[in-house]
Amino acid sequence: MNKKRWTLILFGNFLLILLIQLSMPCLAQTHIGPERTPPKRSAYKTALWPVRFTLKLPIKVLSYTSKGVIIGLDESRIITTYQEIFFNEAETIGLYPMLALSPSSGLGGGFVFFHDDFFSPGMDLEVKTNLTATSQHEAEFSLKKPEWMNDRFYTYLLVKYAYDPDRDFYGIGFDSKKDARTNFLLRTVNTEVDFGANLTPTVHVGGKLGYLWADNGSGKSENYLSIEDTFEKSQRPAFGETLSFFVPQLSLAHDNAVPAGRPHSGGREEFTVALYHQLTDKKFRLIHYELQLSRYLHLFLERSLAARVRVEMNSSMGGGYEVPFFLRSQLGGGETLRGYNTGRFSDKDLVLATLEYRFPVWRHPSPIETYQMDGRIFMDAGRVFSDIFDEFTLRHTKLSGGFGLRFSSKEDFVFRLDVAKSSEQLSVMFKQKAVF
Repeated sequence: MNKKRWTLILFGNFLLILLIQLSMPCLAQTHIGPERTPPKRSAYKTALWPVRFTLKLPIKVLSYTSKGVIIGLDESRIITTYQEIFFNEAETIGLYPMLALSPSSGLGGGFVFFHDDFFSPGMDLEVKTNLTATSQHEAEFSLKKPEWMNDRFYTYLLVKYAYDPDRDFYGIGFDSKKDARTNFLLRTVNTEVDFGANLTPTVHVGGKLGYLWADNGSGKSENYLSIEDTFEKSQRPAFGETLSFFVPQLSLAHDNAVPAGRPHSGGREEFTVALYHQLTDKKFRLIHYELQLSRYLHLFLERSLAARVRVEMNSSMGGGYEVPFFLRSQLGGGETLRGYNTGRFSDKDLVLATLEYRFPVWRHPSPIETYQMDGRIFMDAGRVFSDIFDEFTLRHTKLSGGFGLRFSSKEDFVFRLDVAKSSEQLSVMFKQKAVF
């Protein structure tokens, strides 16, 4: 690193420390009276002080500024006024905004309309719409009755339309190159009816009957080539075709994680198997298996460790059938390898592991709700395989790590901000969906 860069870094750190000292009196050293003397700092603590200060400084800055924003919003009654305008008095009907930021799709936003107790008590209606800077748009309608017959059964109806004119595609396999980035258009309509039963308070069995219509073609991006200009047909099975599938699914889950909004003990385990049966030419027929295990370990003072392992497998049914390229398992994006673009790695199977250290930043008891911000330091590791049983190895595993913030109420997740680094890029993501 050259002298000029070191000078800029040191000067920037000096300005940052000066700004913190001026804006945060609580960090300044207080006057010590004659009856009080500061404890003598050991040589060990003296040596570690610069490291500890450097690590804690960004957290203290975020804690001070973000909590100040929330307190300011409370005192200005902005949130209360919004609720009075866009929610009914019982808060069973309302409209609230959605925001998202990712390296692949850029900034996006939309709205969610909800109506609780729509047709009958316990039946909830929800309508979502979302649009991104890259012209991706989604519309979703759902009707669910999460509890009926003494909390033993639940049902769920979903209709979702999605349009992505320039979805990324880098090729199939763990060794795909970043420079091979292309794009394709994908339009889908997904309709499903979910049903299930709570066998015990923590064990759930469920099923789904779904219909998937998918249409794909040449990408619309002006910055990258379309998929057919770079990849052979063997790398893009089902490209340019309109497909429709009947999708039955079964799942078994165990969930004893507590509390619901920000778990720090217990865990979740879920196994899912789904059949994609093509209704037209019947060239594509596959079985999708998915296993996800999550554990939460409380350490001390609201600190905890969270770990996740996820395995996906897509198997074509019999000879002559293939797995469409857009239905293969993918790594990359805000829910998997957070330091890579969405869909950066793609193949039939995948293994993903995540480890997070979670710690509280601040808590604010509002008249409406008790809000809390938590910090995360995380590491993601994953790899795709064409056949996990024949090829499983830890070699060529892709890594990404970083830190993030989670904003939540006592029981509900609100949003998260993640900054992740991989060997390819630095990613900043803002999502209103939890990772696990």
